[in-house]
Order: sequence, then structure tokens, then C-alpha cells
Amino acid sequence: MRRLTVKERVLLHLFDYTRFAEAYEVPIGVTQEGIAKATAIRVGHVVQYVRPLQEELLVEERMSHIVRQGRRRKVYFLTPKGRQDAAALRGTLLTEEVPFRKGSGEITAMPLTKVYHEERHGSSLLQLLEETNSKGAIAQVVEVETTPLADFTQEAPKAGPFYGRTGELEAILHAVGEKPVVVVSGFAGIGKTTLGAKVCETLRGTCPLFWRQVRPWDTATDLAARLAAFLKALGRTELHNLFSLSEARELSRIEELLGADLAQLRVVLIFDDVHDASEEGEAFLSLLARVLQKQRGTSAIFLSRTAPRFYGQRELLLEGSVTAVRLEGLDKKSSASLLSDAGVSSASINLITQASGGNPLFLKLYASQGAHEARAKGWDTVATYIAEQIEPSLDDAERECLVAASFYSVPVPAQGLLLDGQSDARPLVGLQRKGLLGQVASGKYVLHDTLKEYFQQSLASDRRKVLNAKAVAWLSDQAERASEAGSLQDAVAYLGNAAELELDRTRSATIMERIGDLRMMIVQVVGAENAFRAALEEAGEPRARARLHGKVGQALQGYTWRLDEADREVDKGLALLPEDPTPEAVLLWVRKSDIALYSRDFDRVDAAIRRAGDIADRLPSDDSIRARVALGKARLRNFDAKRFDIRAVEEDCRTAIEGFKKARIE
Repeated sequence: MRRLTVKERVLLHLFDYTRFAEAYEVPIGVTQEGIAKATAIRVGHVVQYVRPLQEELLVEERMSHIVRQGRRRKVYFLTPKGRQDAAALRGTLLTEEVPFRKGSGEITAMPLTKVYHEERHGSSLLQLLEETNSKGAIAQVVEVETTPLADFTQEAPKAGPFYGRTGELEAILHAVGEKPVVVVSGFAGIGKTTLGAKVCETLRGTCPLFWRQVRPWDTATDLAARLAAFLKALGRTELHNLFSLSEARELSRIEELLGADLAQLRVVLIFDDVHDASEEGEAFLSLLARVLQKQRGTSAIFLSRTAPRFYGQRELLLEGSVTAVRLEGLDKKSSASLLSDAGVSSASINLITQASGGNPLFLKLYASQGAHEARAKGWDTVATYIAEQIEPSLDDAERECLVAASFYSVPVPAQGLLLDGQSDARPLVGLQRKGLLGQVASGKYVLHDTLKEYFQQSLASDRRKVLNAKAVAWLSDQAERASEAGSLQDAVAYLGNAAELELDRTRSATIMERIGDLRMMIVQVVGAENAFRAALEEAGEPRARARLHGKVGQALQGYTWRLDEADREVDKGLALLPEDPTPEAVLLWVRKSDIALYSRDFDRVDAAIRRAGDIADRLPSDDSIRARVALGKARLRNFDAKRFDIRAVEEDCRTAIEGFKKARIE
């Protein structure tokens, strides 16, 4: 097959971005840098190849916002004539036969259309053609060199002394790479997380590792985005590329790209606390298990108190695609070794072993107390043991740290455990030595769920309210810091914890609204909609509810097929507002104009933005409001051919920029 000219490569590349031609935000692939990367030319040479295409009316240039970038840049799209020429070129190329390398290494001739639509579905036509020229054949499987340094286990606890479980550990290690799904289940404190940490320690350096603690507020997008970042580090970018686009992401689309990224890849994925997964989070984990059962190489280990619902006896017994490991108490020998190594006297070991039933949490708590003579009678629950044996050994500072830790569902630094203003971190060191406070790889602290429950239940009502408020304030502050640093996912995690704790409905609504705003910023449309709706359930003040209806509409606007529903949400908000002009009314009418713009109904856009402007004129001067109205006018005049007026667009943009600057909105 002949080598394509640069101009032909540009046409083929831009053809793949046709669906973004009318979008407000566009992918970086249509910038000069994106074109240069795809066509293998220097960025500085892009203009000299694109300009002739513009002169031939095949390509048009405009200024547009780029996904996740702060300023507008030059972008390029095919004109109708350009799309026609590119489609004709594609049609001709797809009829050609190309050398195709099967997984076995055998090279055979195959129609390019079959390779494009079936064998390498998901690869662009330009990628396939360039691979033919550079490597002599198109490979059935993309060869990606993975690296053992791709280690996403920052959330995993540090692996400490390990007792017993040799059979369980061997079963899991044997299943890795052979079985797509491994489920480790057992009640709280039985050692699931410790076993998972040992698996990580054993495999580290031999294959890429991924660890994710599942939290109740995680959406499917949260889990998928973190996994996409891991896969990108391995050179698999299909799923990550989806998350760089400003559009809704259906689970079916995630499933397709996740399957492509995981094909022929040998990695180990570990998900802890799967029992905490929300309905949406569980849907993603179910999707992942389904993807993995269609291939071999990657294994996912799910750690859960209960057996997840996404597998059954068919997968376990008939298909053999699932390995299930149920954890029971440690055997007597392992229990005795743990206690002996901790310095517990031999006279006490048998009594403690019998009283604990081999429960690792019991044993570690007993052992942490040193060589105390065991008084096993009455220590039939962890709570009893903590009350009689652990609490008396704590000084006030240590107890306050454990109480503070009981409020957190996310790992936190030392400052988060010093809610009463202590500056001395020595209690944390003492608690670690006693085995009461854990630490993850990032250096942050975590408390076992059983200890959390105990210290929460031991608090008086008034004291719990005071500390609860401090924990919420600290989490909110950390969320803002994370947001300012650009770590929006971390900010969402902190606020999710804060929302669980917040007792006041109005403040809870504010937190959920902020979560929705952050999710919109990272294009997690489904999660944003859910957060805004949760805020609506808590909000009581009409203007606040009106604003939230507008934000639900903003989230729904991400789906082109839900624009009517988005418009109805805005109408619900407007119905809540008084006849007197309010800033909320302006913003809702601006939102209606945006929705109409997505529908290409420019007359409705004009009517809505005029209504917004009329209301804004009757309000006291507000830079932010003025800027949003001006931006709405600029969009209309820029996108509607009948109303196009470049001078008016420039003037409106200047007004918007000036207003946003004065309002300190970037």
C-alpha cells in the first residue's frame, strides 16, 4: 500500500473528530499539537500543510475552548466538502488488503475493512495505516511493553508481620493470571485487607499492581477514571481518552474500551471494602468482572465482608472463572506464633487463643498489650476487650486521636487526628506501636472499622456533635486545598466523607452541591447529576432549590438525547422563584439558552438570553451575572450564521472577560 501524503493523513485524522464540530469544548486532537502528533510532523509545520486544505475549502479554522484547558485556541475541522473527500479516501483505502500478523505470529493478507471493523476495532484508520508502513504488518494485538514500576498501590496498607494464611495466600497467587476473578470474603477483622497487602508485597516488582479502596460515595466514573489512569501508565489509553472528552460516558462504552485496554495485559487489580460499594459502584465492578471473564491475563481480587452479587455458582463451579476464598480464624499454631512473637507469656497463650477463636483483630489487640497475663473470661467480644484492656492503657491524647480517627472513611494525615488543636504528634507514634492505628503507603492514617464503631458508640451525644462538626470542617478545608492543587478526585473523596457526617440538612445540601460542581469539572456527568439531586432532597430554601434544578439541567445537558429533560429541570427552578428579579433567574435563563444552543434552536437561544439580560438589567450590578449574559450573547452570535457578527462577538467576549476577572472567576 502506498504511503499517504501529509495532507491525506490530516484529512483522515480530522474525519474522526467530525462529531465535535459543533461542540462548545473540543478535544486537543483538533489543535495543531494534536494534528502534529497524529500525522507525525512537527507542530511548526502544521500550518503549511493545513493552509492549502483551507484554500481548497476542505478544512476550516476557528477559535474554540479545549477540554481541561483555560484558554481558547485555534482548532481545525473538516468542511462538508472536506468530509466528503475524506469519506471517499477512506472508502478507497478500506477496500485494500494489508498484511496482518496473527497472535501466533503468522502474517496473512486481510481486507483493511475487516481489520478496522473487527480485528482492531477501536483503532483509528490512520493508526492502522501508519502501523502498516512502519512495522510492515498490522498486529492482531497491540504490543505494549508493560513495566513492573507501574504501581498504583498508594492506598494499600503497609504489609506487616504475616501469620498463617499460607494456604489462602497460595490459592490466590496460583489464581492470579489464571482466573479472572478472585473473591476473598470474611467478617470484619478477619484479615482480608492484611491478606491483600501480603499479595501486593509478594507480587510487587513482577507485574503492574493496582489497589483501590471502594467507598460508599464512589460512582462508576470514579472507579473507572482511577483505573484508566493506571492503564494509561501502561500505555493503554483507550479508556483514558474517553475521559478526556466533554461528553457523557455510558457504561456500555466504558466496557468496550476497558476490554480493549485489558486485552493481553497481565496485571493484578485489587479492590478493598467491596461491601461498601454504592449501587453505581457495584455496577462498575460487575462490568469489570464481566470484561475480565472474556479474557485471560489480568486478575481482579475483590476483598469483601460478603460475597459480591456479580458472580454465582455458574461462574464458580461450571465455568471455573472465579476463585472464592472464605477466611476463617487463624489456626492455633499461627495464633500462638503471633502472640509469642509479641512477648505474651506462654501461660497466657492458650487462654487467649481459645478466647479469640483465631480472630486476627483480637489477637493483635491482645498482643499489642505486651506480656499481660490473660484473663480470658468475659473477653468474648472485641468491644469487651477494648473496654477492659485497651482503653485503660490509653492516655487522654491517644484516646482523643482514636476518637477523631473514628469519624473518617478516608486515610488522613496527622493533622486530621488532632481535632482539639494538639500540636504534639507523639500520641500517633504510640498508637501505631500498640497496633491501634494503621498507616497506608502515602503516610496517612486509618482506623479499623471495628475500632471506629466502638469509639463512635462510646461518645456522649453532645461530644459527638462537637467533634462531628470539627471533622466536617477539617474535611471541607482539605477538600478546598485539594481542589486548589488540582486534585479534584481527592476533593470529592474528602467531601463525600463530610457529607456522610453532616447532620444539618442545609449544610449537607451545600456539601453535595459542591461535590456536584467538582464532578462537573472532571466531566463525571452521572455523578454530578446524582450529587445535585441529593442536594435537592436536603435543600429547603426556594432560591437554593431553583439553583440546584438549574445544575441538574446542566448535568443532563451532557446527554444530547436528554436536552428536553434538562430544559424541564430549568423550568422547575424558574417556577420556584418570585416575580421579582433574582440572580438565580438570570442564571436559569442563561442555562435555557445553553440548552437551546445544543439543540441548534437559535431563536430559542435568542429569546432566553434576552430574557436573562432584561432581568440582569433590573438587578444591582453583578460582574459575574453580567459576564455570563455577555458570554451567552457571544455564543449565539458566533454559532448562528444568521446572527453572526464578529465585532459584536468580540465586544461581548471582552465584556465577559472583564466581568469574570472582576468576579475573580478563572
